[in-house]
Amino acid sequence: MTPSPVIAVYGLGIIGSRVLARLRHCGFQACGWNRSPRPGLEDVSPSVAAAAAGADVHQLFVRDGGAVLEVLHALAPRLGRGKTVLVHATLSPGEMRAAAEVVAATGADFLDAPFTGSREAAAAGRLVYYVGGDPAVLGLVRPVLEASSRAIEWVGGVGDATVLKIATNLVTASIVQALAEALAVTRAGGVAPELLRVAVEHNACRSGTSDLKLPTMLAGDFSPHFSLRNMLKDAHHALALARDADLTLPSLAQTTAVMERLAADPAQAGMDFSLLARQWDPAPSP
Repeated sequence: MTPSPVIAVYGLGIIGSRVLARLRHCGFQACGWNRSPRPGLEDVSPSVAAAAAGADVHQLFVRDGGAVLEVLHALAPRLGRGKTVLVHATLSPGEMRAAAEVVAATGADFLDAPFTGSREAAAAGRLVYYVGGDPAVLGLVRPVLEASSRAIEWVGGVGDATVLKIATNLVTASIVQALAEALAVTRAGGVAPELLRVAVEHNACRSGTSDLKLPTMLAGDFSPHFSLRNMLKDAHHALALARDADLTLPSLAQTTAVMERLAADPAQAGMDFSLLARQWDPAPSP
């Protein structure tokens, strides 16, 4: 790999577009590609092949397993020894390993590298990456990840980082469901909902998730930081892992059922998953 690698970012949504901006801000030569045109995207390559031309490191922020494999098959002719692919999407462990096999067949290196962090964290270079794969490969691309992160945690082999990301998203979804229920109980008890935030701030139940999501839930602001569609996808991955291990996840199963009802409306599926707060609201969502 060159001392200053050229980077291609695929998938310029909420996170990918901000990672691309961070890379350029940090002085990297970086280009981007997105499946569909998006307002505000500038200097975007017209195709996967065009984005890949000359790139040493390939960062994938596309949505799901199907999209990852589609991009990788388009990338394959441009890959080979000295190239590295990082998949940042949350897939199933099987999908992640299948992606690694596609890359391995080209001679390129591969890292399973999901992240945690919201829209603001990406813009500020404060994501956290969980990385599975060869630690020597991680050492080579660490400066690339540092451009958009505050921490990089190596956790094991390909697929291991994916399992941990699914597990942490399970916790996050369950916390937001609990916050939504707490809001409903507060309102039902005739107490001003804003006082719940005061109570939570001084309670052992306070968390980074409550600090981030409770204010927007109280404000009815469900602009997407992490979409309901994507959280539902990750919940399905967690439930599938549980079924394979003969486990039951009653809390997540109930939260998933609520998310499925809300996401049945396409307009709601793209909103933030904290829309769980509206599950008792009879009014149509904006």
